[in-house]
Amino acid sequence: MAAVIKMKDEQIQVVMGLRDFLYLVDHYMGDESCRWLEEFMEEKEAENRDYDDLFDYTEKMRVHYKEVMEKLRQQAEKLAGLIQQRELDRKAISNTAGSISVLTWKEANRC
Repeated sequence: MAAVIKMKDEQIQVVMGLRDFLYLVDHYMGDESCRWLEEFMEEKEAENRDYDDLFDYTEKMRVHYKEVMEKLRQQAEKLAGLIQQRELDRKAISNTAGSISVLTWKEANRC
């Protein structure tokens, strides 16, 4: 998208993109200013990439957390059902408690 910029010397400049703007900075302020602006923009782009990477990682961890919590919920419901039965199936209770233990141990030692 083009922009029309009025300079201090009353000249009108049309800026079609970043390159045009950098040309104006170079022309009116010098190449050091232009280099500074380019470096500044590169740093901001790197920060944005870092932010995007962090966002992606956080989203992946959120999905993983929901999956683990759902597995724990299922195991806890199974355990509750086993405990409510008239005849306690100690082996099934032990296996289910062991599954919960394995899930929590994996998560605690994940990092």
